[in-house]
Amino acid sequence: IITSSAASNVVATLDTGVLTDLGSSFAIGEGFEWFISDTHASNTVTVTASTGHTIVGEAVVAGDSSGLFLTLKTAVDTYVTYRKSGV
Repeated sequence: IITSSAASNVVATLDTGVLTDLGSSFAIGEGFEWFISDTHASNTVTVTASTGHTIVGEAVVAGDSSGLFLTLKTAVDTYVTYRKSGV
């Protein structure tokens, strides 16, 4: 769970595929869910891609809302993060 209450917009860059592989032991097709809760009324949290790690779906979590994401390993040093839902 990632919580933001920053008074300004936030950009959250996904770790590269290499760094994600180094910090995990996922097999291809495995992954994890994670959640952003933006508790500030007017800021946004924008999730951005990096080398070997792409994002599919709405990458912006608006103020006073949340987003559920799923990150999956698709190949060696390669991940895709999907936006599953938002509230």
